Amino acid sequence: MVTIKTIIQKYKAKEITKDQALDLLDQAKAQTAVGPTLTTPKPEILADAIKQYLARKLGHVLAIEAGEISATKNFMDLGIDSIQLITLVRDIEAEIGIELYPTLLFEHQNADTLSLFMAQEYRDEFSAFLKIDAEPKHAEPIHSPLNPQREQPLTASVSTNGRLKTQPDQVLGPINQAETLGDIAVIGMAGVFPKSSNIARFWQNLYQKTNLITEIPTDHFDYKPWYDPQARGEDKMYCKWGGFIDDVDKFDAAFFNISPREAALMDPQLRYLLQVLYHTAEDAGYGPNIRSTNTGVYVGVCSHDYAQEMTRQGKKVQAHDGTGNAATMLANRPSFYFNLTGPSLALDSACSSSLYALHAAYQALRAGECEMAFAAGTNMLLSSVHYRYFCSIGALSPSGRCHTFDKRADGYVPGETVAAVLLKPLRKAVQDGDHIYGVMKGSAVRHGGYTPSITAPSVDGEANVLLSAWRAADLNPETLGYIEAHGTGTQLGDPVEIEALQKAFRTYT
Repeated sequence: MVTIKTIIQKYKAKEITKDQALDLLDQAKAQTAVGPTLTTPKPEILADAIKQYLARKLGHVLAIEAGEISATKNFMDLGIDSIQLITLVRDIEAEIGIELYPTLLFEHQNADTLSLFMAQEYRDEFSAFLKIDAEPKHAEPIHSPLNPQREQPLTASVSTNGRLKTQPDQVLGPINQAETLGDIAVIGMAGVFPKSSNIARFWQNLYQKTNLITEIPTDHFDYKPWYDPQARGEDKMYCKWGGFIDDVDKFDAAFFNISPREAALMDPQLRYLLQVLYHTAEDAGYGPNIRSTNTGVYVGVCSHDYAQEMTRQGKKVQAHDGTGNAATMLANRPSFYFNLTGPSLALDSACSSSLYALHAAYQALRAGECEMAFAAGTNMLLSSVHYRYFCSIGALSPSGRCHTFDKRADGYVPGETVAAVLLKPLRKAVQDGDHIYGVMKGSAVRHGGYTPSITAPSVDGEANVLLSAWRAADLNPETLGYIEAHGTGTQLGDPVEIEALQKAFRTYT
């Protein structure tokens, strides 16, 4: 009799079509329905044996006795780092003869849950390797990627107009009726990028595949005292590469009614942001007419290198330090200068700060809290602290190249930008004759919750935020033509992102 596993392997290898595979699965199901028995070990016996096997493997990595390993304790709480976990996965693959996804130990975070998963998914392989005595057991219902029977976190069907009809469950919670309000239009945008003074130049550089990565320029900071290409886990930098904005020390202070003395103490991120927001208003056709409007300002920012560098150099504290370097001023100063009366917020959620600012602006417009909204993001690398920290945890690429979704992936490469968009409810933008670059149909934010470490990504968290955004947009994901990936270029982050995308799409396709 052809086994379920063989059928699935043949289908994945494209030796048979999906229809042929489904026919074979139906035949196999009919044969098992009459009540034959499969020779398999009891699940609890196999899971316990796998748990002991994992304890031995973990003990070897940590150089402690297997008996000291807690089966319910998070792997990283045991003292294993992410690189060791990936190595452990590869070790198990080679020893058992199976193929595991690198994110496995981040989805099943202790030996208890991992052993149960492995006993279910790799029963035959572990039974053979661990030489577990078999005993008869009635056949289980057939579950396969071709004929899924498992509950999904969200059920969906496509209506005649191509939109999703969804029925949420406890995983995603109830649909917020406020999410069904109007779409939001992007009516203006501007920005500065590495070696690119505006969006048009940046697009040209991307189109021509221009390499924008350079060594850290001297007008940012002197990296040489900290640089050691062989350093690992020390207060040093093994990476000296990045994408940098030109002329970070240039600013037309008089245009913004700021004194030279105050401008010198002002974070360059804020200086550039004022200019970028002005250009964004110009691009939207408003220019100075943006003044005195009910417009919100939402700015994503997570680095404050300029203040750190002034402190390191022993600069005396002055009156303008606070107004020039506080995170709140990145939103408050533009609202003050343009006399904008909408909400004004600076948001820090690390890598997602600018996306969070975009989401907050989007929601504020849908709630009627403002008539228009700037959503912006800033990032500048003006101190060695950023590089020293991320080198200490091995997150930066020694090669200076971000090999995203590539077997050469060895870390990410930092980059600078200050960019903004001006948003407006679509209906009002159409009425006012605004130029419309695009339309925001939905957005979502979620947290990954508890993961193996506070910096580790979550497959479920990333998958669920995609599902939430699709629901908010009332969008059929099968109609998507483009996905902008986070793409950290790391051995852990990339597989987590790919698995999360697959998990989200599997809910519907």
